[in-house]
Amino acid sequence: MNKHFHWLIAVLIIGLLTACNSEERKNEKEPEYSETSELEIINKRILKDSTNPELYNLRAQYHINHKEINKALSDINKAIQLDDQNPDYLITLSDIYLAMGQADKCEESLVKAHQLDEENNDILLKLAEINFLVRDYKEAIGCLNTIIERDASLPMPYIIKGYAYLEGGDTARAIDNFRQAAARDPENYEANFQLGLVHAARGEEIAEDYFKKALNTDPNSKETLYGLAMYYQNTYEIDKALEHYQRIVLLDSNFANAYFNMGYINLVFKENFEEARKHFNKAVQADPKYVNALYNRGYCNELLGDYNKARADYQKVLELHTNYQKAIDGLNRLDQIRLQE
Repeated sequence: MNKHFHWLIAVLIIGLLTACNSEERKNEKEPEYSETSELEIINKRILKDSTNPELYNLRAQYHINHKEINKALSDINKAIQLDDQNPDYLITLSDIYLAMGQADKCEESLVKAHQLDEENNDILLKLAEINFLVRDYKEAIGCLNTIIERDASLPMPYIIKGYAYLEGGDTARAIDNFRQAAARDPENYEANFQLGLVHAARGEEIAEDYFKKALNTDPNSKETLYGLAMYYQNTYEIDKALEHYQRIVLLDSNFANAYFNMGYINLVFKENFEEARKHFNKAVQADPKYVNALYNRGYCNELLGDYNKARADYQKVLELHTNYQKAIDGLNRLDQIRLQE
């Protein structure tokens, strides 16, 4: 699943303390509350009102946001003990189970929440997401269709349906749903990015437009820049591809695939072996176990006549991947060269 499809956990933020009425206090600098003081405020409120379930739900969400999952679980169980008819508390419990990697318990909590509030689209959306995560695409689509019947203006149900159809191999329906999402929200990053990927895989020119729309929303998206660069590379617009790979490594100097592809372009298309070697070397620096980059660096070394370095690279490849045939062939070529010297 694409990394931009995340489970969203809502965090409740404590409001500012009541301001004093005096003119002098109005002119004072507002106090800056730290995360610690936020928790202290919640704790003090619980001390004053220890049977208020909403306060335990609030603290549970605070702990979720700060990755203190066991504390969150303790608090939400207390909230449910005080009020087991509030679906919001079951939603918080589902978030906790998801953070714990317990998808079955997450779904169970959401089903209970839905039984308490059948008209709540947010609960249905979460149920769809968890069903997607466990690959029950039919159930996920059923939940999403119910939401769409109630409110067809929301883009997110169409996006998740697009993912479900894509995972199920129905590309046509996936495209239709991503387009439906983009029609409802033309600046929706996820819809435009996915449409870019799907059309790029088909070699269709419209992919460029969708990638650019996604970049208009998030100009520094490395995954979109990479998708667009790959599209340019596959359509032989080499200079544009190099430009976008360069933008990626400026954002992330450890993006090994971008260095590798720049190396590949210089090796295959430009036959600039020295420049190619530099890029493959950076790919290896970013990922020392990047076997393809190691091999190609070795091949550049071989083409440049640096046979000892080439041999070292091929041998390193075989240490990582015993049956890597190209490295075996490379060593055989180097042996033949040695015999001819």
